[in-house]
Amino acid sequence: MTSLALVLRVAIALNTQGFFQPDEYFQALEPAHHYVFGYGHLTWEWVSSAPLRSIIYPALNIPPFWLIKTMGLDERYPELLIAGPRIVHGLLAAITDIGTREITRRVLNDAFVPTAYFVSLTSLFHSLSLSRSMSNSLETSLTTAALSYYPWDNARSAAGAVVQMRMCIVFAALACAIRPTNAIIWVYMFGLLLNFLRVNASPVSLFYGSSSWHYYLSQALPILSSTSLPFALHGMHLATMLGCIAWTLAVFSFVGHKEWRFLHPLLPMLHIFASSANADVKVSREKRKNVIPKTFSLPIRTRDLCLLLLAVPASIYVVFFHCVGQIKVMSYLRSLPPENLTSVGFLTPCHSTPSQPPGRMWALGCEPPLGLQHPGDYKDQTDIFFEAPLEYMRTHFPSRIVEQSSRSWDLGWRHEWPQYIVLFGALLREPGVLDLFRDQGYDEVWKGGFEWEGEGQRRGAVRVWKHIR
Repeated sequence: MTSLALVLRVAIALNTQGFFQPDEYFQALEPAHHYVFGYGHLTWEWVSSAPLRSIIYPALNIPPFWLIKTMGLDERYPELLIAGPRIVHGLLAAITDIGTREITRRVLNDAFVPTAYFVSLTSLFHSLSLSRSMSNSLETSLTTAALSYYPWDNARSAAGAVVQMRMCIVFAALACAIRPTNAIIWVYMFGLLLNFLRVNASPVSLFYGSSSWHYYLSQALPILSSTSLPFALHGMHLATMLGCIAWTLAVFSFVGHKEWRFLHPLLPMLHIFASSANADVKVSREKRKNVIPKTFSLPIRTRDLCLLLLAVPASIYVVFFHCVGQIKVMSYLRSLPPENLTSVGFLTPCHSTPSQPPGRMWALGCEPPLGLQHPGDYKDQTDIFFEAPLEYMRTHFPSRIVEQSSRSWDLGWRHEWPQYIVLFGALLREPGVLDLFRDQGYDEVWKGGFEWEGEGQRRGAVRVWKHIR
């Protein structure tokens, strides 16, 4: 049973084709790659005079990178640089499924374990996020591990209860340690924590979006739970877990900037609620008698099972087809001969793709308004570009293509016309943009993803335009 979780999570990690959140790359893989290989994009949180991030979580990716570099495989088999960290995070993700089984066994009854395990393994949001290199995903695994050691059943001996609580505290501490507010030296951590709270409690966090107070109740919980939501609501009778969920929702709801993944550590508890509601009708007699089934069974009513199974095709979609263009475009660029890849410009919302490969490449920026008296009036480069793309390109680009230029490649917001332009199809629908590209001698050479996917400026699939003449 344990091997099933390990195999499934590693398989999902290795086969994930699409893009979900920029933090998967810019707050984990890129800093680790920079540490090992000497290059990798570091966002403003890492290069600020008062950094908001620590290397603790990205350091998980350092061992596979270092091993690949030491063995000289990074140039011969560059795909290993992707597979190595994914295997690590797939194995860590399996802790969530295994921990959910253990919590269910101790809080409910062994008869509920198969149902809880099934709900966890088929979870849509787990398929989307759990195996990715994001701190929230590892926090979910460590929190689940901590709860699995909590003395729910009041261990038979005082010594046993102490051991369980110690293990619970260890995993809980590890879950806290992977937060970006921590560092190896506690004094440094305290300063980092104060700076993190100062910045994120300020209006700067709202620069990345704000949501209403009910966002987590009306959107995040339904998206996280997907088809298991009705059963999770029905099974919410475990007082301690319910209190933990309610407390977390209340605290997080006061923060303006909200994301689904911030609640990911609560999802295993919701799955246990769901298993209770799914299985209690058929196993109530066994529960009262404390009878443990001798063979594996899945005591779920047929209509309930059909609803839960709807998460499986949805999971296949998010693993293999969701936002694949944003990943495949980087593979396309890397497949081009270096001599044919002289310059690339990314006219996309910032951080829409993994980091650009080294070379003469640039992307629109979105640094936050740190230190400004009136941050609400601030507009970053991406905002200004998409307010009037045609005007921006006429202002910040030369009037014609210059093949051999003595100017430096990137002078603030002034750029040369690149050999390749990466963009979303939505940009081509802006007035005058398509005609400008064609007048400058560009033509589309690659397209990936679905045109209907994404929102706002990320709609219309990912496209590459090349200067042909």
